[in-house]
Amino acid sequence: RHGGGRMGGGRGWGSVGPSSVWPGLEQSAQALGQGRAQAVERALAATGRIDLVQRRTDALSGGELARVHIARVLASQARLLVLDEPVASLDPAQAWAVMEVLQAFVQAGGSVLASLHDLTLADRFATRILVLHEGVCLADGGPQEALSPALIQKVYAMRARRIEGALVLDGPLRSHS
Repeated sequence: RHGGGRMGGGRGWGSVGPSSVWPGLEQSAQALGQGRAQAVERALAATGRIDLVQRRTDALSGGELARVHIARVLASQARLLVLDEPVASLDPAQAWAVMEVLQAFVQAGGSVLASLHDLTLADRFATRILVLHEGVCLADGGPQEALSPALIQKVYAMRARRIEGALVLDGPLRSHS
């Protein structure tokens, strides 16, 4: 227990084997007692994927499976989600959908700590960003401050700029060797 509440995370997601979606979600909600079914239904509804409940996990796309994993964590009713690359390998539309689910969770009073390598998604959805480079925290602040074009150039060797506040990556720096 942390701060009096449950803490959910991404560890063990790979353990979702080729079974139907419902048992894995119900297992995540097991500690809740009689409210398990309702917790699972709310979690699937929050991810917009109630239609997946009867499908097998080995028949889901990467984006569908990512949202099932998010639903598993939401079903636990944790107040803090710790997620490692929750949108890795997803197409842009699926990644955006997952980030919207996490944003709604935060707007409902939860907290999310996530590692992301997609700087534009971090810029759009995060309220606080820590930029780590070679074991050192180089920036800690809101997206505008933490993802400055100068810092992105230094850390990622990428050209970046802001257009109407939004981060735009213009490609890698070219060496003239």
